Amino acid sequence: MPISRRDFSIGAFVGLAAAGSIAGATDTTISRAGRSVDELVGDEDFWRPVQDAFPVDRSYANFNNGSTHPCSAAVIEKICAMYKDINGGKKGPPLQLVEHRKALESVRTQVAEWLGCEQEGLALTPNTTTGLMAAQFGVRLSPGDEILTTNQDYLEMIAAFQQRSQREGVAFRMFDFPTPGPDAQTFIDLCEQQITAKTKVLLLCHVYADTGYVPPVKEVCAMARSKGVITMVDGAHAPGNLDFTVSDLGCDIYASSFHKWTGGPLGSGFLYVKPDLIEQIYPLFPVHPMFGDPGGARKFEKMGTRPLSHIALPPALELHRALGKDLVAARLRYLRDMWARPLSASRLVEFTTNFDKERSSALGSFVVRGRDLTDIKLELQDRFNVIVGYPIGWDWPYGIRVTAGIHTTPEEVAALNDGLRSILSAA
Repeated sequence: MPISRRDFSIGAFVGLAAAGSIAGATDTTISRAGRSVDELVGDEDFWRPVQDAFPVDRSYANFNNGSTHPCSAAVIEKICAMYKDINGGKKGPPLQLVEHRKALESVRTQVAEWLGCEQEGLALTPNTTTGLMAAQFGVRLSPGDEILTTNQDYLEMIAAFQQRSQREGVAFRMFDFPTPGPDAQTFIDLCEQQITAKTKVLLLCHVYADTGYVPPVKEVCAMARSKGVITMVDGAHAPGNLDFTVSDLGCDIYASSFHKWTGGPLGSGFLYVKPDLIEQIYPLFPVHPMFGDPGGARKFEKMGTRPLSHIALPPALELHRALGKDLVAARLRYLRDMWARPLSASRLVEFTTNFDKERSSALGSFVVRGRDLTDIKLELQDRFNVIVGYPIGWDWPYGIRVTAGIHTTPEEVAALNDGLRSILSAA
């Protein structure tokens, strides 16, 4: 049976405001009131207003938030208001667009503060891929220089380096590491063993998208820096999932998206480049001198007229600031364990996720011995109204991926558990 729908409307914010949990669609405030993570992580009375902030269809359960997380009503309201103003403002779309572009600087300040990085190193890009590829194609390399990454990195990032290798004669090499992921020192040693005198760039993920493995990024970056290697970090699945700051990682380049775990609007992401490296990296879209120097990492934002989705990002950041990175990370793991622990009792299930606290995140993935994973995914979707990630016809060794979000309810986790229990009992 499909899970029951809990009625929702933007007008519900009014009642929530009276309860003191959320002040309204344009002023989302939540108070932890000095309570600890342990006190709040499983307090469903605390989380219910957070869940209600997202106007999602509760007749199905979305466990593919690692692909696209829903936006809160406040974010939706803000982005709709922006487009309404651009199209219907007194000055007409071109000049109204200019006014909204000016507001991006305020957003940049908020993003830099939340991420913990220098504002001048921050470019507001549409997504992880756009930002990271700017660095991948822009970093200066010569024939014979080597680029290094793992074969578990995101396929489009691998494709970008493969293309650069074919076009420019730079060497590109991938290495493997075991699934579900090794301990920290083993991963550091493996990376160090792969680096040669020719290695100029090392790309790794902050959270590996298929298994949720969290490598020791800070330590690997320090090791690579000691060898003169530029580090690029694909952080698509980290902001809004892990408790960290970009500056603490010590990487040279970092890119991510806000439409995943952060719950920002589609088309909002960022690229961070250490300020002393900015001049050494070409932008994907060069800026004509007539337009002047945009300043710092802003040169990586140029791509002609583009959506201004970042304008609607502040309400999402406000929600995460109010909750706190530590509480969000703990809650997402709490929800992950609600489905992973019961599933671990099945003799048919093999996890491809390392559940060690330091090496794991909100993502969990698994395979089912002797079963076609696409069939399982479609059965969850068609019979139980439960949506999970991967695979649809892929020969994917990392299995089905399950990613809850801060809007996810225990009732939805129960629906997932019921569906998996029914499917596995028939195996």
